[in-house]
Amino acid sequence: MADVVTLTQKPVRQTAGKQELRLAVDVSAYDEIDFLLTCYESTGGSSIVVNLLTGMQIESDTGWVLVAAFPTTAANAANKMNFKNLLRYVRYELVTGSTTATFLINGIGRKWA
Repeated sequence: MADVVTLTQKPVRQTAGKQELRLAVDVSAYDEIDFLLTCYESTGGSSIVVNLLTGMQIESDTGWVLVAAFPTTAANAANKMNFKNLLRYVRYELVTGSTTATFLINGIGRKWA
Protein backbone atom coordinates (compact mmCIF):
# COMPACT_ATOMS: atom_id res chain seq x y z
CA MET A 1 0.00 0.00 0.00
CA ALA A 2 1.31 3.46 -0.88
CA ASP A 3 -0.01 6.89 0.11
CA VAL A 4 0.99 10.46 -0.63
CA VAL A 5 2.74 12.01 2.39
CA THR A 6 2.88 15.80 2.41
CA LEU A 7 5.42 17.41 4.72
CA THR A 8 4.66 20.91 3.42
CA GLN A 9 1.09 21.50 2.20
CA LYS A 10 2.31 24.07 -0.33
CA PRO A 11 5.62 25.70 -1.22
CA VAL A 12 7.10 27.29 1.91
CA ARG A 13 9.20 30.48 1.91
CA GLN A 14 11.41 30.82 4.95
CA THR A 15 14.85 31.64 6.32
CA ALA A 16 16.68 29.06 8.46
CA GLY A 17 14.61 27.30 11.10
CA LYS A 18 12.54 24.26 11.95
CA GLN A 19 9.03 23.43 10.85
CA GLU A 20 6.55 24.32 13.60
CA LEU A 21 5.72 21.42 15.91
CA ARG A 22 2.00 21.70 15.16
CA LEU A 23 2.77 21.02 11.49
CA ALA A 24 4.83 17.85 12.08
CA VAL A 25 3.41 14.87 10.19
CA ASP A 26 2.43 11.55 11.81
CA VAL A 27 4.16 8.85 9.74
CA SER A 28 3.62 5.90 12.08
CA ALA A 29 1.55 4.11 9.44
CA TYR A 30 4.53 3.70 7.09
CA ASP A 31 7.59 1.45 7.02
CA GLU A 32 9.43 3.70 4.56
CA ILE A 33 8.94 7.03 2.83
CA ASP A 34 10.46 8.48 -0.34
CA PHE A 35 10.55 12.27 0.12
CA LEU A 36 11.18 14.71 -2.72
CA LEU A 37 12.62 18.13 -1.85
CA THR A 38 11.92 20.67 -4.60
CA CYS A 39 13.66 24.04 -4.31
CA TYR A 40 11.97 26.77 -6.33
CA GLU A 41 14.26 29.67 -5.42
CA SER A 42 16.87 30.78 -2.95
CA THR A 43 18.19 34.30 -2.39
CA GLY A 44 21.55 35.09 -3.88
CA GLY A 45 21.41 31.99 -6.07
CA SER A 46 22.89 29.87 -3.29
CA SER A 47 21.92 26.29 -2.57
CA ILE A 48 19.92 25.14 0.46
CA VAL A 49 20.42 22.37 3.00
CA VAL A 50 17.35 20.75 4.55
CA ASN A 51 17.44 18.19 7.38
CA LEU A 52 14.72 15.68 8.19
CA LEU A 53 13.99 15.34 11.92
CA THR A 54 11.96 12.64 13.67
CA GLY A 55 10.45 12.46 17.15
CA MET A 56 7.86 10.74 19.33
CA GLN A 57 5.88 13.82 20.44
CA ILE A 58 4.86 17.27 19.22
CA GLU A 59 4.68 19.09 22.57
CA SER A 60 8.29 20.36 22.63
CA ASP A 61 11.61 20.39 20.74
CA THR A 62 13.03 17.90 23.23
CA GLY A 63 13.82 14.46 21.84
CA TRP A 64 13.83 15.31 18.13
CA VAL A 65 16.71 13.64 16.27
CA LEU A 66 18.30 14.13 12.88
CA VAL A 67 17.46 11.36 10.41
CA ALA A 68 19.46 12.67 7.44
CA ALA A 69 20.21 15.78 5.41
CA PHE A 70 18.96 16.08 1.87
CA PRO A 71 21.81 16.63 -0.59
CA THR A 72 22.56 20.33 -1.10
CA THR A 73 19.84 21.56 -3.45
CA ALA A 74 20.13 24.50 -5.82
CA ALA A 75 17.28 26.73 -6.98
CA ASN A 76 15.09 25.11 -9.65
CA ALA A 77 16.31 21.65 -8.67
CA ALA A 78 15.07 18.65 -6.68
CA ASN A 79 16.50 15.78 -4.62
CA LYS A 80 14.87 12.53 -3.53
CA MET A 81 15.76 10.42 -0.50
CA ASN A 82 14.39 7.24 1.02
CA PHE A 83 13.81 7.13 4.79
CA LYS A 84 13.20 4.06 6.97
CA ASN A 85 12.82 3.40 10.71
CA LEU A 86 11.26 6.77 11.47
CA LEU A 87 9.69 7.57 14.82
CA ARG A 88 6.06 8.72 14.99
CA TYR A 89 6.47 12.28 13.65
CA VAL A 90 8.68 13.98 11.05
CA ARG A 91 9.44 17.64 10.33
CA TYR A 92 12.07 19.57 8.39
CA GLU A 93 14.80 22.00 9.38
CA LEU A 94 16.18 24.54 6.91
CA VAL A 95 19.81 24.98 8.01
CA THR A 96 21.07 27.36 5.36
CA GLY A 97 22.39 30.53 7.08
CA SER A 98 20.72 33.76 6.01
CA THR A 99 19.42 32.43 2.71
CA THR A 100 15.68 32.69 2.20
CA ALA A 101 14.30 29.84 0.15
CA THR A 102 11.02 28.62 -1.32
CA PHE A 103 10.68 24.84 -1.29
CA LEU A 104 8.22 21.95 -1.14
CA ILE A 105 8.63 18.51 0.47
CA ASN A 106 6.27 15.69 -0.37
CA GLY A 107 6.56 11.97 -1.03
CA ILE A 108 5.17 8.47 -1.01
CA GLY A 109 4.80 6.38 2.16
CA ARG A 110 4.74 2.58 1.96
CA LYS A 111 3.53 -0.04 4.42
CA TRP A 112 4.90 -3.54 3.93
CA ALA A 113 2.20 -5.92 5.14
